[in-house]
Amino acid sequence: MNDWFHKRGGRDRIIDWLGIDSKINSVLVDTWAAIKDGWNAGSSFFARFQLAGWRRLFNELLSEGVTLATGGFILMYALALPALLEFDESKFQTGQFAVKFLDANGNELGKRGILHNDAVPLNEIPDYLIKATLATEDRRFFEHYGVDVPGTFRALVTNIQANDVVQGGSTLTQQLAKNLFLSSERSFQRKIKELFLSFLLESRFTKEQILKLYFDRAYMGGGAVGVEAASQYYFGKSVRDITMAEAALLAGLFKAPTKYAPHVNLPASRARTNEVLDNLVEAGFYTSGQVHNARMNPARAIDHTNSTSPDWFLDWAFDEVQRLAQGKGQYVLTARTTVDLSLQRKADEALRSAIAKDGRAMRFSSGAMVVTETDGAVRAIVGGLDYGDSQFNRATKARRQPGSSFKVYVYATALENGYRPQTPVRDASRSCGNWHPQNYGGGHGSGARIPLWNALARSLNTVAAELSFAVGREKVIDMTKRLGIAGVRKTCSMALGDGGITLIEHAGGVATFANGGKLARPYGILDITTSRGDLLYSRDRDEPPAPQVVTRQVAEQMNQMLYRVVEEGTGQAAALDFTRVAGKTGTSTGPKDAWFVGFTGKYVGVVWIGNDDNRPMGQVTGGHQAAPIWHNFMAVAHTDMNIPTIPGLEPHPVQIAERERLAAIKQSEIAAGITQPDDSEARRAKVLPDKTRDALKTLAQALRKAGGLPEPAPANTPANTPAGPPPSTPAGGTKPADRRADGAAPTGTSNTTGATVTAAGSAESTRQGASRGAR
Repeated sequence: MNDWFHKRGGRDRIIDWLGIDSKINSVLVDTWAAIKDGWNAGSSFFARFQLAGWRRLFNELLSEGVTLATGGFILMYALALPALLEFDESKFQTGQFAVKFLDANGNELGKRGILHNDAVPLNEIPDYLIKATLATEDRRFFEHYGVDVPGTFRALVTNIQANDVVQGGSTLTQQLAKNLFLSSERSFQRKIKELFLSFLLESRFTKEQILKLYFDRAYMGGGAVGVEAASQYYFGKSVRDITMAEAALLAGLFKAPTKYAPHVNLPASRARTNEVLDNLVEAGFYTSGQVHNARMNPARAIDHTNSTSPDWFLDWAFDEVQRLAQGKGQYVLTARTTVDLSLQRKADEALRSAIAKDGRAMRFSSGAMVVTETDGAVRAIVGGLDYGDSQFNRATKARRQPGSSFKVYVYATALENGYRPQTPVRDASRSCGNWHPQNYGGGHGSGARIPLWNALARSLNTVAAELSFAVGREKVIDMTKRLGIAGVRKTCSMALGDGGITLIEHAGGVATFANGGKLARPYGILDITTSRGDLLYSRDRDEPPAPQVVTRQVAEQMNQMLYRVVEEGTGQAAALDFTRVAGKTGTSTGPKDAWFVGFTGKYVGVVWIGNDDNRPMGQVTGGHQAAPIWHNFMAVAHTDMNIPTIPGLEPHPVQIAERERLAAIKQSEIAAGITQPDDSEARRAKVLPDKTRDALKTLAQALRKAGGLPEPAPANTPANTPAGPPPSTPAGGTKPADRRADGAAPTGTSNTTGATVTAAGSAESTRQGASRGAR
């Protein structure tokens, strides 16, 4: 046989598979033999140490202990990791800035920041304030290491016996950890974080330093943070100079400042003060005789009964001041702000009353609200239910899922890319990976073709998702960036608001449409002056004009669709009977968040309700819970009919009637000689030369004769015409005239048919007597 491999030396060059197989087998056999030999040798060696009796029991227990300790260490590290992530070194810094805030008229609102030369050392704080605080908040403060186990157990037993929370188990260190790093949510996760953060504080600081931090960082009511600021606010003097009665009052505020503040509830404050005095005696710090004088001469606080501190707004404004003044070398400043205290009170009341009414039944306990003007000027911020309980600002810092309220930006992007309010769209959507959009209540859409505005009014998820795919999700993200909304990510369900945004960002984004398409970045500072009175910042001087970020046409079309949401769709509970309203509801999955974002021609409002720990609520929707809060606020926020018209919409019939009534009254007063025409009217009368005016009169007379019209009655001079009542219209209310025959949103010239009211009647009384409820 001709072996060409052999002839060409091929056998020497090819792979020797048999040799490799033999080598592998040899290595495996030798390795296995070595393992068995090692095992036998080890077994023989350890056989010498075989234990019996109590020694074996001790060894077993020790081994189990090591195992459990290792597992416990891993578990403790896993529990401590979230607390370690919350630990922020910057929270210990007092900052450089000390700012006094004024309203637009120059009235003082409050202060933020700490003047270093005003900080009171611990050794200068009166002994009875320190003892009153320890006796009431943490008697074993100098004995425990952040957590008082006996005290916690005692409080637990007391609360079980009383079937209520009557005694707190948190130590002073735990309270400081919560004040510095955490919110006030009542959850097991927060308590775990609080526990580990307390250990960190105890390992980092001495007891005296912790006590000083507690005195400096505790909120004391009335916008005062720290005992020195509280002493100045309540008594008009330094904490160094307070009496025992005053110290007892301050020590009683740590638990619930908004409940026990003397300007809020004086009887409750006096009762709490007496409780603190009892604690001083019970703890053995003082005798009954030593506190007797404090009982007989209770502290007299400065009257702040009618004062309101917009604390949520001031916290946000303080951050704004630091941003605007950073790097300018001035730190003691006075800032004039945009806040409106009347609107702030009304917003607080609207949110609190709604949560008090429906919160327990519908399982939501928190909320927030932002009110701005259409240019972005912030008028009110409600960052939570109780500032004294938690200073975390849910309106400016919490990023919650906006749900369907995010569709505003999706539909605006569609309008920029060729869609129109009447464009037919199909109630269906393509899939995105494994995700397929469903409408509220279930189902993937009927497949029917409907107008674009109708899909928004009904808040169809299928249409919103399909629009984002059709125009491009990148374009939707670009729209949000142009409007000042950061952090929106490209996901399959982004059109349904699956990412987190803040209320104040949402307000600025929607305000852009309310003003016709100009950027409406929220602002709260009008000007800043230094301690010498020099102007450091002026918005009018230092800020450029707002750019047009959305075309006027797109803004008007968006407003027409948002108007239909309120008139015919999911936002009907927000409708007002005296002015147009445009807005959008939103409900996230769970539901965990409920929203309403909307505006009139004057104000933009954003309302959110939910739970701090992200627990699902009951059968809550933005249209049924958030929209009524918005409505209740806006119904009292507008105190007159001086409301601009929303771009793209007609004025409301009530507003038209009010303008006509005021014009008739003015003409009557001019005719009676009570007032003079405006300069603008006089100037208009002088525009035409006399010859031209005479020629036009002659032409008008000729046209009347040609058309068979009667001659007008001669005008009476003011001197000869008695004052009379303005013209009136028959009673019977108003007849809505805000629909075109084709069903489109009203645009163009005003239609005043049936829209007037009696001259003696007031539009204010009309709107208050016919306010629509939630539908």
